[in-house]
Amino acid sequence: MTKFDITYLPTKVGKGTIEVNGYLLHSKYDPIKEAQRIVEKELNEECFTVIFGLGKGYILDQLINKKYNPKKLVIIEPISEVEDIIDSKGFTIIKNKNEKEVKQAVESLLTYFSREVQVISLPNYEKVCIEEYKQLLQIVKDIQLLNVVNDNAVRGQSHFWQENEIKNTLYAYCGNTLSELEKAYEIPVIVASGGPSLIKQLPLLKEVRSKVILIAAGSTIITLQNEGIIPDYIASIDGNKGNYERHFKDNNYGKAQLFYSFSNYYEIQKNFSNPSYGFIDYNVVDLAEQLKERYELKSLPRIEGGGSVANYALSIARYISSGPIALIGQDLAFTDNQTHAKYNIGAQEVTKELLESRGAIKIEGFYGDRVFTDYSLISMKKSFERIIQTIESAEIIYNCTEGGAKIIGMNQLSFNEFCSKFIPVSIKKKIIMPLERQCDLNFLVNVYIKEIKRYKDMLIDIKTALRYLNTVKKQGYFSQENLGKLDKIDKSIKVKQNFLLMKTIAEPVVMDIMLKYQSKSNETEKDIFERVFSQNEELYTRLLYITEQSKNFTEEALMEARVRLEENKNE
Repeated sequence: MTKFDITYLPTKVGKGTIEVNGYLLHSKYDPIKEAQRIVEKELNEECFTVIFGLGKGYILDQLINKKYNPKKLVIIEPISEVEDIIDSKGFTIIKNKNEKEVKQAVESLLTYFSREVQVISLPNYEKVCIEEYKQLLQIVKDIQLLNVVNDNAVRGQSHFWQENEIKNTLYAYCGNTLSELEKAYEIPVIVASGGPSLIKQLPLLKEVRSKVILIAAGSTIITLQNEGIIPDYIASIDGNKGNYERHFKDNNYGKAQLFYSFSNYYEIQKNFSNPSYGFIDYNVVDLAEQLKERYELKSLPRIEGGGSVANYALSIARYISSGPIALIGQDLAFTDNQTHAKYNIGAQEVTKELLESRGAIKIEGFYGDRVFTDYSLISMKKSFERIIQTIESAEIIYNCTEGGAKIIGMNQLSFNEFCSKFIPVSIKKKIIMPLERQCDLNFLVNVYIKEIKRYKDMLIDIKTALRYLNTVKKQGYFSQENLGKLDKIDKSIKVKQNFLLMKTIAEPVVMDIMLKYQSKSNETEKDIFERVFSQNEELYTRLLYITEQSKNFTEEALMEARVRLEENKNE
């Protein structure tokens, strides 16, 4: 912690300046003009801004005068001894916090500004608080890159997730849900992931195979099969068709059963011959409510996860068994210069070029060493660290990877020690088979028909709004009449949207548009009109497209339900 020698000095204008360790934090002549220059010349309203330093608050006064958006800026005051600013005027000021608290605060504020962030140090703060400034820069960089990873996933996958959420209603309604296996087992569970270290654990895994529940995380099934190991369960969340074609299509998985999320590619469930169990992500509360109310899917459990299927596999392991859990192959790093375990379709040798292309960095390893990883893997690691803080009986969950990155908060143990301690010879394992379920497909057909009607009604509203906007464009202003009409349509669209499975695909669109068209200071009436018009035009145009898509997905689900209904009649 930096020690500070602080002196308060007068200035020609304003309320004085502060000298810290021989450096002035504000101009001793005109600190007001200095703050004006910073706000006018250095702040970019297109970015989220992190200001390092506050001092006597001149910068805050200028932000208020300029009517700067408080939601797009945070101020960090690293010197706890500096007098407090009593009224922050709605701006977020973080003061007298340790590194962890600063990270948590900035992380929550940067969520939707991942690509456009600037850090500005007020005069001399970066010289007085050298280590604190370096920490802040690293915090912002880490959060920014992790948010980019998550943001890319959401935007890149939202179309697939939307299709899968709609079509998986059929397979969940006619199949089984994970709730049927809640605490069904008391024996140890091993979660196998596809990291490079997996291979060295497989000989011992074969020895204890008959005494444990084995869950394969996604593509890990291929490595296990090539070593003659068939898991009891496969966990899958990947919404892409490629996942189905690479790992599931024409694959003989023996007696392995399937755990699938609603984001999982629907054809996997459609063609999976063994029992499968549906679940939904813990964070999709709206989806859970809609599936319960309209589709009578009342027993779908919400499972904690993250960016990796292995995150969900850990939560599922605890959900189905009260016994100890071992993670193997969970490297979260490029162990032995490999990206994945042998036989994994995504396996590559790690080269200098690959490390550079992935923006690789070094973090603490399993053995206290330093290992290379990237921000995609760090995102998964953070999910494990979040889950382990909240999960039941976390003290008997062990990282037995013996390689890769350290998962903070999770106990470490060699796989051999885990097996010796928790897998006695006397264990008897019996895999539970689900009961046959009878489903009323006529009910589901009627649900789909109602959903399609809602989509059609919503499309009428959106097209009407676009027609009104065309009138507004010709007029060159928003009349009270047109504003009233658009407001009425917006409310109608929102009501219909709340009764449809559209949140997954609509959220990225709405967030894009909210961020893209934020107000700026000193806008003219013409600027405001052009911004608001463009915002509404893009919103309705993109809503039109995704609503058409969602309607088409529902029509395809309806066709599949009718085919099944006809097949049942002919049996």
